[in-house]
Amino acid sequence: MAASLQAQPSISLQEAIAMAMNRYPALKASRLHTQSTLAMQRTARDFGNLELSMGGEEIGRGNDAVTTLLAARQNLDIFSVKARWQRLQQETRVAHATTRVLEQQLQLQVSSAYAADQMARLRLELYRKQAELYTRFVEAARLRYDTRAASLLEYQSAQSEHRRVELNVIEAEKDVEKAHIDLSRWLSPDTLYQSDTVIVDEQVATSAAMLGAHPAIVLANEKVKLASDISKEMRANALPKLYVELGSQMIGSRLGYWSWSVGVSVPVDMGANKARRQSALVEIEKAHTELNDQQWSIDVHNRQLNCDYSKWQRTVEYYRKSALPLANEQRRNALLSYREGQIGYLDFIQALKTTMDVEFSYIDAYQKLLETKFNIEYYRNK
Repeated sequence: MAASLQAQPSISLQEAIAMAMNRYPALKASRLHTQSTLAMQRTARDFGNLELSMGGEEIGRGNDAVTTLLAARQNLDIFSVKARWQRLQQETRVAHATTRVLEQQLQLQVSSAYAADQMARLRLELYRKQAELYTRFVEAARLRYDTRAASLLEYQSAQSEHRRVELNVIEAEKDVEKAHIDLSRWLSPDTLYQSDTVIVDEQVATSAAMLGAHPAIVLANEKVKLASDISKEMRANALPKLYVELGSQMIGSRLGYWSWSVGVSVPVDMGANKARRQSALVEIEKAHTELNDQQWSIDVHNRQLNCDYSKWQRTVEYYRKSALPLANEQRRNALLSYREGQIGYLDFIQALKTTMDVEFSYIDAYQKLLETKFNIEYYRNK
């Protein structure tokens, strides 16, 4: 199992994010939707339909009937073109802002999966270290048993603990494999990747390029503008529509006659138009409310994350400077003391369990620090 885990191609965090940005299907679909809305902008200049017809008048009773050989009528919806053009442009801006939000969310998800992969590998490394110590523990217990310095129960207990730790190693290897799968699902459907051996930097990036309006706020702003443009288009759609008609006619058997007409159509269902405009105004108010909620939510998250980051940074620093060096020293002393008969096997097992708890707590704190860092960059990044 260890060999199969090492066979996976390694990838850096920056490479993983770049690969996800290029390959993730949902993001591709969002970009294609943006292209679709951009293409739809050309439909704004659709002034109306061209209608072709033919017909006759005063046919029968020996009259010289008036026959319309061909009539062409062009409908002219000229008063709503500008409003429609603005609405279609704004739909493209909303689609682009939606893509930016998805990119930001994808970066956070890939970063979190990357950190989880690294933490799974650290836990596996710790379990393997523990298994190595228990191998030496069993050897020492066997020596003490052979020299009658320890009972058979003590030797069997050492073997039992060793087997339990070996089972932990197998479970940790499966957890690492699962972490590889979780990371790779953002990158490729047919290749399993693992995080690079270089530990992710836990310092929060604070470059000027990362400070500014969050994509979610930009999107909410664009939705406010879109709701306003839809309202303007609805008002424009209630304006009169023009038409021009020209026809070629024949009276009896005589050709060369023409007809023309110019007209206007006015909506008469004013109640329905008023209701649609009122609905559009409600949508504008709703979009403003969602914008305010988004701004408030991001502000609260930023404050909470800054507190969490400070907390986990101090916790990780404590483990690195104090708890981990002490745990390493306790581990060495415990094995040496057991070999020399200064402590019993129960004391050794308890001492090793205590040091392992410290190291696992450090890994948990380190993972929380990385997750907090990625979330801070998510809420700050523009």
